[in-house]
Order: sequence, then C-alpha cells, then structure tokens
Amino acid sequence: MLRAHEKKGGFTGSTCFIVSLAFSHSVFCVWLSMPVPYLAVIYTGFMLGDAAAALAGKHIGSIAIYKGKTLEGSLVFVVVSFVSTFWIMPHRTGLVFFISMGLCAAELVMVNLDDNFFAPLFVTLVFYFTNESLIFPTGAGL
Repeated sequence: MLRAHEKKGGFTGSTCFIVSLAFSHSVFCVWLSMPVPYLAVIYTGFMLGDAAAALAGKHIGSIAIYKGKTLEGSLVFVVVSFVSTFWIMPHRTGLVFFISMGLCAAELVMVNLDDNFFAPLFVTLVFYFTNESLIFPTGAGL
C-alpha cells in the first residue's frame, strides 16, 4: 500500500522507517547504551501494528476518530503490536503493552509528518528520556 506521493517516486514509508531505525540504533543503542530489546519492541511493534492498522482501517474501519484514522484500525494496531512483540521481553509485558499504546497514539496524531520515521523515533525518545524504570519499576510484576 503506497500513498499517492510515494507512487510518484522518491522515498517510501519503508525507506523512512529504515532510516529512523538506523538512526535510533546508532544513537540510543550504540552511543547511549540502551538495550537492543527495547528498540526491537518499539520498531517491530510499530512496523507490524501500522501495517495491520492500515489494512483493518481500510477494510473494516467504520468509526472515524481522527483525520481519517479509525477506532478499529487503532485497536488492531495495539493488539498486533503487543502480540507480535511481548515475547521479546516476556518479563516486561506491562511495559510492552504501554509501548504498543504509545506507538498507536503517536501514529494517530502524526498525520502531517511521516509517521514511519517520526512515530517510533518519538516513542524511543520518550521511553529513553522518561527513564522507564520510574514508570515500570523492576519487580513490579509487569
């Protein structure tokens, strides 16, 4: 599924996604020592959740919630994002669900920006700079 401007040539959503992933890995994992599993959850969850949400929104979406986005697509985004990534950090399923919801929210509001570049990068920034251990302390059963 390509957007109208992607069909004309140039960068596609997948190009922007790969550039965002490479940037995030270089900055957060290599330079700032963020563990790779966190980035894997964010980017895998976004990639699969966004694709599933687009399909669900187009085929079964009927309840519009924000600028062409549907409730059905958003719910599918969260479910697919979580189900496809909880196994990466099985001891932190609460955090993985929180990340899935954050990715969906970022994708919802970033309609004027390329969400494939900015949404996972934004969630990575928030995750890193809010110190996730304050939100989900180790041993909290999440």
